[in-house]
Amino acid sequence: LSRPDVIGMTPLSSSATRAPYHKEPNPYGEARAATLDDIARVQDDYATAARNAIRAGFDGVQLHGANGYLIDQFLRDGTNHRDDDYGGSPENRIRFMRESVARVADAIGAGRTGIRLSPNGETQGADDSDPASVFVPAAAALDALGIAFLELREQGPDGTFGKSDVPKLSPEIRKVFKGPLVLNQDYDGAGAQADLDSGVADAIAFGRKYIANPDLVERLRQGAPLNQDDPKTWYSKGREGYTDYPALETQDA
Repeated sequence: LSRPDVIGMTPLSSSATRAPYHKEPNPYGEARAATLDDIARVQDDYATAARNAIRAGFDGVQLHGANGYLIDQFLRDGTNHRDDDYGGSPENRIRFMRESVARVADAIGAGRTGIRLSPNGETQGADDSDPASVFVPAAAALDALGIAFLELREQGPDGTFGKSDVPKLSPEIRKVFKGPLVLNQDYDGAGAQADLDSGVADAIAFGRKYIANPDLVERLRQGAPLNQDDPKTWYSKGREGYTDYPALETQDA
């Protein structure tokens, strides 16, 4: 997923693959398949980063296992073409995630450790031919580790930031993961409350809506209209798109 000229090295993946959208003049580089030494080093890095986060005052850490990033690349058969103990069967493809989460939990405590997964549909070139076969047992493995929470980013057919017709796996994952389950993507207040009431989720995470609505909680509580975020300002510099969205009381005035 990375460009070698940006990160100063050849990107690392489960297999020698290249992310899509590699257009000139600045294409993505082809990743090299991680060796066993690479895997051990990355897991050491996860544990070190987690300890540093706690030392810096964070309450806990969340591993990024979603959206085509490294853990996701190991989980999915569309990107994991390995023939060793980290590839092939769903059990083997889960191994890198399970070991990485366990290392972080050992470093800072399972109660301070979470992870984010994106079980349904393709994101940034990462896809799976049978997501239920890998993500449901992955959730069971996370449950056995006793982590603080599991977050799922699940796309829908009418998604505003990625779309998928692949059914959501949260109902099946809910059956095997007994810890706090957090769901994310394209929720409004009513949809969030419905999934909380049904028990499929213990919490709902909001991302993009918080960019444009610093008072999102109060807006949802009142059923007030939401500001629309401007994607062109997400990664820009300066005040625009960061501190210039009006708060509810400002709009009322």
